[in-house]
Amino acid sequence: MLAKVRSQWEYFMVAMSEMTCMKHESGVAVNAQGHAYECNDFLWSCSCLFYCSYNLPCQHLMYIAARIHKFESMPVSSIPPRWDMTEMESMEVDLLRGVLSIQAVQENMKIAGDLYGHDGLTQPTDGDDAFEAPDEALMQVKGEQAKPKAILKATHHVNHVYLWGKW
Repeated sequence: MLAKVRSQWEYFMVAMSEMTCMKHESGVAVNAQGHAYECNDFLWSCSCLFYCSYNLPCQHLMYIAARIHKFESMPVSSIPPRWDMTEMESMEVDLLRGVLSIQAVQENMKIAGDLYGHDGLTQPTDGDDAFEAPDEALMQVKGEQAKPKAILKATHHVNHVYLWGKW
C-alpha cells in the first residue's frame, strides 16, 4: 500500500503546478489533468477512483494539504483507522478468537463422529457388508423414536396448551 501512496505523491509532485482548486461550502473542487474532483478537507476524502478504492490519501488531498493548508506533511486524521497498525492488531486478536472457536467446534464434531458407529444405512462402507441389515441396537433406537411421545389437546380457546400422555 505504501507504494500506491508513493505513486500518488509522485503524481502530485509532477502535476502540482497544473492543478487548480476552488473552495466552496461543501469542500474543495480540485482540477487536475482535465478532470474535476470533489474533496472534503475536513473529512479528508476525495471523489477520485484512487481514494474511493483504497481509502488512502490521493494526489488531490496532498494538493489541498500543501497548497491550501500549507501543511508540511499529511495530517494524521487523513489516514483512516483501517490502516492503523494498532487497529489491525486488535482485529488479529478477534480473528484468532474466531479461529479457535471454530477449531473447538471441529474437534467436538470429530469426537462425536468417532463415538457414533457406522449406521449401515447412510454411510458408505468398505467390502461386502454394505448391504447387511442394521444391528439390533440401532433398530431398537429407531423403534423408540417412532413411538408417539405425547398428545396435544387444547382445553380452552385461549393460548394455553396442556400435554397429556407418557413422559
